Amino acid sequence: EVRQVFKQTRVADSFAEKATDNFCLVSLGAYYELNRYVKLTAEVQNLFDQAYHEHLSRTFNGRKDNYWLMPGRNFTFSILANF
Repeated sequence: EVRQVFKQTRVADSFAEKATDNFCLVSLGAYYELNRYVKLTAEVQNLFDQAYHEHLSRTFNGRKDNYWLMPGRNFTFSILANF
């Protein structure tokens, strides 16, 4: 999965929104079916550990230039069982 977000300049000052730069996120996932009842899945989100925030991201300390960054590289593994 590739998510390309373009620069955002249409913001509302009344909500303390700030223009943001563009960014691109890449995620990769796969699954393996052990049998018709059990599936194993694995995923890496934000594969290249891109540091980014969106114009609707929240600020902290009440300062307009301090945004919480969105999650970095994240790994998920799961076992799905159908009954």
